[in-house]
Amino acid sequence: MTGSYGAGGATAGGNGSRFMTQQNQWAIDAKHVIHISLSEGMDNNFPFGNSLMETIFYMWYLLENYGTNDEVTYLVNNTQMYFVPCINPDGYVYNETTNPNGGGMWRKNRRNNGGGVYGVDLNRNYSYGWGTTGTSTTPSNDTYCGPSAFSEPETQAMRWLVQNNDFEMAFNAHTYA
Repeated sequence: MTGSYGAGGATAGGNGSRFMTQQNQWAIDAKHVIHISLSEGMDNNFPFGNSLMETIFYMWYLLENYGTNDEVTYLVNNTQMYFVPCINPDGYVYNETTNPNGGGMWRKNRRNNGGGVYGVDLNRNYSYGWGTTGTSTTPSNDTYCGPSAFSEPETQAMRWLVQNNDFEMAFNAHTYA
């Protein structure tokens, strides 16, 4: 049914529904669907990012409704879904550490740029439009795009995932603040 990247490999039982860290061979001929969540920002009142929880809640919805909801059952049986609830784990942990009750606004990863300056905005580290509108080449800026496109291991991992799968659709849930 699914592949889960970034959140670990939790397995949920019942009706053959599983979130796995590797490709499910039973669905190899099915059409591919990817749900990617880029969760750099944190909600002001909740210690987990909105997009992170949106993705987790959708996964729970599929698990809880499989076998009882015809649409969910059809989707699970006929698509291969990949979920990436959090692409910025070090930035997430930094927010959780500095603001355990929520409100953390750190959006970049924790790359050491030197001189006490940290982070690359992963949303601006992809190759499309790299270094153009809405970005900064100044490492201390919140929208710093990094030294080059795909310079960060997080965006390299997402590029690898996309290049090694024949996705027909992608859904990105992104929030900030």
